[in-house]
Amino acid sequence: MILYTFNSADRFVLGVVSTQIAQALKYGDEGCLKVSTSANSSLDRDCRAHKNERECSNFPQCQWNFTGQGIQYQVLAGPTFIVIFSISALLLGIGVEVKEFNRKNVLAVFAFLWSTSTLLMGFVTEYWQLVVLRMALGLFESVGAPFSASLLSDYFEKDLRGAAMGIFNWGIYIGFSLTFVFKFILAKTTWEWVFRMAAIPGCILAVVVAFTVKEPPKRTDALAESVRLSKGSRLLGLAKSFLSPAIFFLCIAGGIRNGGGLVLAYNVDPFFSQYRQANSAHYMSWVPLVGGAIGAALGGFISDALVVRFGRQTRVIVLIVSQFLAVPLAFGVLTISHPTAAFMCLLVAFFVGEMWIGVCLAVVVELRPKFPMGAASLYVFFVQLVGGNATLLVAPLSNVSGWDLRHALLVLYPGLFAISAVLFCVAFFFIRRDMKKREGGDEDLKQLVGEEEEEEEEESEAQDTEASLTPLLQNPFFI
Repeated sequence: MILYTFNSADRFVLGVVSTQIAQALKYGDEGCLKVSTSANSSLDRDCRAHKNERECSNFPQCQWNFTGQGIQYQVLAGPTFIVIFSISALLLGIGVEVKEFNRKNVLAVFAFLWSTSTLLMGFVTEYWQLVVLRMALGLFESVGAPFSASLLSDYFEKDLRGAAMGIFNWGIYIGFSLTFVFKFILAKTTWEWVFRMAAIPGCILAVVVAFTVKEPPKRTDALAESVRLSKGSRLLGLAKSFLSPAIFFLCIAGGIRNGGGLVLAYNVDPFFSQYRQANSAHYMSWVPLVGGAIGAALGGFISDALVVRFGRQTRVIVLIVSQFLAVPLAFGVLTISHPTAAFMCLLVAFFVGEMWIGVCLAVVVELRPKFPMGAASLYVFFVQLVGGNATLLVAPLSNVSGWDLRHALLVLYPGLFAISAVLFCVAFFFIRRDMKKREGGDEDLKQLVGEEEEEEEEESEAQDTEASLTPLLQNPFFI
């Protein structure tokens, strides 16, 4: 869990040094920024009103410099990392189940490599070097979740696996919050040392893992047996999964919702620095941890309670209601002028908005109980790829006439939440339709969704796999 904490922190630390590193390497958008140490927000608004260097230079409290935003920053935050990461994670996630590895040694080596990649970011002198190192970070960090989850699955029996994986996945919340602790460090040192200090714990932990973690024997439970199906059966099952309109719309909605969350994650610090004159580290060092962790757990609890009383299709109600409720909260984060009030609104937005995390993938798994790992892997791959590249839309929207970063975030943060809520409604319609057809004895539909088996067998398979999929179900960024 501690190793996973720094796995998460290393990928998000770019967001808190974006302005400083852009000014040092000279990339991205340029604008008129305040140089005065005064917290007078009206001065800041005056600076941002000047759209060219000549006007900006007429005011002593302003300077024309790189803002840390623009398409080059969004490329760093999104595609250079997420494309490599998502493809590698999918392939490694499959490989860890079908081929024998000494998993703890592989994990230790790759932990050292991803930490080294972060360390080297503290020595870059050109933009292209940062791009290459972000790609390397995506490749090496993709090992973290699948190999750790596989080890823990073999350490613990299935009735304890959920709790073990839940503790492990606290690393993603702690890591994201820890990222903003580095902003306090940035006030005392340089962006180079922020990268270096973020990397050092991972290098040490890699050695600790290599010498203290034991490689357990692989279990042969229901999940492992499902992986041993023929390649043809697995491919046919996966193809049928995405012929289902319900699963298709769940994937679309999940990808769009994940994109809204990642857009905020990589732009929350620039937004509050430029538009609210607030140090986001004072709040973001604990808001995601408290709000996100409690919200994700509560969402799963509520969905389980609904299933017991009203059936499995009612899980989707949690997706719909939570995202509709999160939209006005997300809007408030970007429009409330007082920083403390805005961050309190963000705390509630995390609490409500993160209820979808485990529930969405749980629905996919329950729709395809015979091929849970395949359906889940493709679902997460899709959500990562769509969500991770949503950051590319920030720069074009910011450059629309009369718009800026704030307008772009209004479209891509609450806006994407609202779109995902509507698409979850569409998915719910198809799930209800499919259930009615199934109750009416539609044999073609039964074959399509893999429900030829008796209901009792499906329930058993779903329960066996749900615990093993907890790392994915509880991960707030689907990474």
